[in-house]
Amino acid sequence: MKQAIDELINCLAMEKDIYQNCLNLSLLKKDAIIKGDINNLDKIVDDERSLVITISSLEEKRLKIVSRISGDENITVADVIKIVQDDGQKHRLLALVQGFDGIIEECRSINSTNYSMIKNNLNYISFMMNSILSGDKTYGGKKTGGQKINIFDERV
Repeated sequence: MKQAIDELINCLAMEKDIYQNCLNLSLLKKDAIIKGDINNLDKIVDDERSLVITISSLEEKRLKIVSRISGDENITVADVIKIVQDDGQKHRLLALVQGFDGIIEECRSINSTNYSMIKNNLNYISFMMNSILSGDKTYGGKKTGGQKINIFDERV
């Protein structure tokens, strides 16, 4: 069981590093959103997709290890910590859990900010498109049949 716990610790450490990379990408994404840098934002999203695939693979590995330790892959790391007898392993697992908590909370906060900024940008774009398409602007004219013409005739 001690070897399986060490494998779990290594797996969780790798996952934590990847989540830290996700946090760093979220910060970069925030800057890209603020600057309106769509090309960089697209690259960051691609990088995040790659990390999500890696996380998924590590999660599968973690579930198998937890299953070997307890016979049940549905228990949490907190439950595993309760059954670990080695103090060193217990301490490393607790440190990893605390590290995860901090990273995940910070990711939540940054992603919430990013979501709000993107939502505001989309609302502004929608408002501008509605203004342009409304036909009440000086850029429009009238066709011979009384039909208004605008810079844009319809929304795509």
